[in-house]
Amino acid sequence: MHRFTTLLILFSALALSLCRAAEVPADLEEQEKEQTIAQMRKVSDALRAFKKDRGQYPDYLSDLVPRYIPDADAMLSPTEKRTGRHGDNSQTDPKFRTSFCYEFSAQKFNQSSRTFREIKEQQMEEFGQVVPIVRCFLFGHVLNLSCSGDLFESLLYWEIAPEAKVIMDRIGLGPGFKDGEFTALSVVDSEKHTPLAGAEVRVTARMYRGLPLPDRIVRAGADGVAQVPLGAPTAGERKLTVTAHQPGYFGLPQAWENDPPKKTATIELEPGAIVGGIVKLPDGKPLVGAEVTLLHMKADLQNQGQFIETPLTTEITDAEGRWKCDRLPRNFTGLAAHVSHTSAWTAWFYSSNETGHGRMLRKDLLASSAELFVEPAATIHGTILDADGKPVAGAEVAMRAIWKRPPHTLLSKSVTVKTRPPPAPVKTDAAGLYSFPWRDDATVTIFAFPEKGTPTRTKTEATADMKPENLQLGPGRSITGNVTGDDGKPLPGAEVVLMTWDNQLLPVKKTVARTDASGDFAWSTAPLEAVSFSIRAEGHLNHTHSIGESSDPEEKLPKIPVKLRKRP
Repeated sequence: MHRFTTLLILFSALALSLCRAAEVPADLEEQEKEQTIAQMRKVSDALRAFKKDRGQYPDYLSDLVPRYIPDADAMLSPTEKRTGRHGDNSQTDPKFRTSFCYEFSAQKFNQSSRTFREIKEQQMEEFGQVVPIVRCFLFGHVLNLSCSGDLFESLLYWEIAPEAKVIMDRIGLGPGFKDGEFTALSVVDSEKHTPLAGAEVRVTARMYRGLPLPDRIVRAGADGVAQVPLGAPTAGERKLTVTAHQPGYFGLPQAWENDPPKKTATIELEPGAIVGGIVKLPDGKPLVGAEVTLLHMKADLQNQGQFIETPLTTEITDAEGRWKCDRLPRNFTGLAAHVSHTSAWTAWFYSSNETGHGRMLRKDLLASSAELFVEPAATIHGTILDADGKPVAGAEVAMRAIWKRPPHTLLSKSVTVKTRPPPAPVKTDAAGLYSFPWRDDATVTIFAFPEKGTPTRTKTEATADMKPENLQLGPGRSITGNVTGDDGKPLPGAEVVLMTWDNQLLPVKKTVARTDASGDFAWSTAPLEAVSFSIRAEGHLNHTHSIGESSDPEEKLPKIPVKLRKRP
């Protein structure tokens, strides 16, 4: 516990830092983020040196001081020093405060019987060197520094981050669980009942102790048998998906839910068809490097007007814009192709026996000559104007998208093609202009946050030929409050974060106010629409508060009293 006089000094220093907030450069957080990453790399180097000398990682980061890291101050991010925020990393060091979550520490994980180290060492058997060694929770996304030395950002669960998968694809996975279980899977021709040597078997949707495991690909031997890795023994229900593939054959994914697992199993693949085509721009030039995601569509006989969709593969067009798929059933009834490229508008195409927009002739598909024409990508752009119609420079503009369902899913049970995250926020230039590259049919909401003044937003439909979207700032209102702890004492430095705006989640984290030394905050430029915001303070549970819509910017709202409970 800190002494009362120490608290007074800290509160005074925090109040002074808040008064100086206007002097902080706009890119300070980015600079601090880079400094934090550099610190994480030094900590990682020290951990490896410790392990080289002593045969294993230390129990805590404090064990690195002073031999491997001279000063404990190197464990504190400049962002934490400036703001007092610690980041919700659920870890404590017995000797001093640190901004980093040490993933191989001897601390028990969430009151379980296992330590962080035991969990991570077991994860490495499956995930390999992508497992983070240190993490930092101070920024919008979690910073992860992997055992391989790669830095990537993610949400809380790095195991499902696309960035982690990219690293795994590059450096490889671990060997698999030491105490893992396997099923001997025979892959055979459904007509001849002969083994399919070298067949590829992909295992997905594996879970262990509530966390996902990476996908695994194994190949059948000369006898057509593949050893399918199921994961570690588990007391819970086992669910995973197994898909077998051999060029020129077709087979549906199989869901395995039995526990204990079968020691042997068989998958039959039926002889299939090979189809292909060419992706082109309107001028007839081939589109190189386009992603063509293919789905087999079959009418659902039990539900009229609906389809059963089977994702087949994603192929990349070659130097001539060509793609090919070798895993369709011989007498396929329907095929959907989703074409995506950074420089083209995303498009859907469907197999047919008749010509028309968005159609692929069946005979052309079987001849690998189906032509798929796509439009060039567009931009979402416009100008941010103030109340007098003058351009607003330096405003942050962010975007949230709701992707439109492709035509065939209007009657389908599910959408099977993943969408991309929206682009990163941008700043308006001296003329108030903003621009986002865009290439998908979607309903988008554009948010503009000026450096001064009330933020604004607009909703529009993104199309390949959309017109500029100009936004004009309007009147705002003032929202005030006072934040205290369980003991009734003020909590200076608490963060007020805008969460929803007119029931829409924000695409970016937006801190709109901080409490002063008395625990008071004032958000003087709040929009008139309904908003909800989260109030956060180090060591306390978050509190969410909502304010309804108003038509009167002069309306005097009462000060909001907020009492934050300490974390258990």
